[in-house]
Amino acid sequence: MEPLTSLDASFILADMPGRPMHISSISIYDPSTSVAGPDGSPLRFNQIMERFRDAIYDVPMLRRRLVTVPANLDFPYWIEDPDFDIEFHVRHIALPKPGDWQQLFIQLSRLHSSALDMSRPLWEVYVIEGLDHLDGIPTGSFAVVQKVHHAAMDGLSVKSMFMALHDTQPKSRERVRPTEPLLRESRPGLVSMMITASRRAARRPLLFGRVTMQLLDTLRRVAQAETRGEIGPLIEAPRCRFSGTTSAYRTVTAAEFDLEEFLQLKRLRPHITFNDLALSVFGGALRQYLMDKDELPEQPLVAQVPVDMRGRGSQVKGGNQINTLDASCGSDIADPLARLDAVRASTQDGKKRLEIVGASLLHDVIEALGPQATAMLYNLIYDSGSPGLLDKIMPASPNLVFSNMPGPAAPVYLCGAQLVWGIGLGPIMPNNGLFVAVTSLCGELIYGITACRKMMPDPEVFRQCLYDSYEKTKLALLATTNRGAGG
Repeated sequence: MEPLTSLDASFILADMPGRPMHISSISIYDPSTSVAGPDGSPLRFNQIMERFRDAIYDVPMLRRRLVTVPANLDFPYWIEDPDFDIEFHVRHIALPKPGDWQQLFIQLSRLHSSALDMSRPLWEVYVIEGLDHLDGIPTGSFAVVQKVHHAAMDGLSVKSMFMALHDTQPKSRERVRPTEPLLRESRPGLVSMMITASRRAARRPLLFGRVTMQLLDTLRRVAQAETRGEIGPLIEAPRCRFSGTTSAYRTVTAAEFDLEEFLQLKRLRPHITFNDLALSVFGGALRQYLMDKDELPEQPLVAQVPVDMRGRGSQVKGGNQINTLDASCGSDIADPLARLDAVRASTQDGKKRLEIVGASLLHDVIEALGPQATAMLYNLIYDSGSPGLLDKIMPASPNLVFSNMPGPAAPVYLCGAQLVWGIGLGPIMPNNGLFVAVTSLCGELIYGITACRKMMPDPEVFRQCLYDSYEKTKLALLATTNRGAGG
């Protein structure tokens, strides 16, 4: 039995009907590179299932289930599932004909909208066949959708699990499955859980006092940094169509760009980062999309950007080791270069602010509040989708989450089938109906977009706005280079 960290537990407490807190990765594979058996037989579903059966030995989180404490008197625990069933977790479906991108995105929207079974290990896999008319994808390819609760893994630990499932050569490496049976734990007794919860609750007032002093000191240091001009004032998110109460339904889309061209554009302005350029292009798409609806706020939309807080060389494990910073999308700026500079300045400011705040403050605050107060806070946030009292006592939620989820740099294979395309999808957060995951793999930069369907009913329109924004940014950057060369 292992207790969840306060940050991991917060994703369980935030999980509510219609607003599940899982992340998904979608990978498409070309099976023509695979010869599954010595007789030349094709790759079959049961071989993919066996690969995941092997993975439960390498990735312990895949076989752990959640145990909650009655009345949220303590944060939940992980135990080894005594009734683990691989056939429940790995499933096989197919798209109806003709099996095009629109049908795939609709299916992904449905799968991502549905909640995980909280009484079992918090993951599911869907192998999808029938992808017969995906432009740019080899005929006969199949997709693998992996859903994992955010309490169990963040983006980097999902990537670690992903690499454990894959090989760097078409021929699968030999995997020796341990002979000893998996550990099976029974649910802990109510009395023992209540005793442990009481002990932790008794320590919480002292911890709350220490965290309060830590928080006040942090606010003081932030205010001093603002006074000295080292950081700007805290950026505030405007209200827009992605603010407010979200529905239970999702929409999914994606847009692909040539990765090498994108990197060449980034090199034209050496002071910017890959993420700065990706966020600026997205900010341009938001600007066009909202202008077309006559809904563009005067202030820039604000992105919440996850930041990995693992130390260099630290081991990647399950769970979350992240913090976040808020950055401008530059959606208020028409000129692509000026927008890019504004995004760069905002992300730099956010990083400096995060350094002052520290990596552990968010975790410490949740631990000090305890599960009951944290759950009440999430209920308050979810129930305040329209402007009201909460807006007067708390800063507005960011308008979107923008996450960079790099894929493997070299070719990888699942049971011999080569990965040819992939995106990530994320949860819709309180009062925030848009999640963006930027993935780089197979020579492409791919934006994976998850949105509340009520807030973005026309994902194909937004997808075109993203292509238009990229072209405008590319032309502006190339024009600057040409002027420099001509001068």
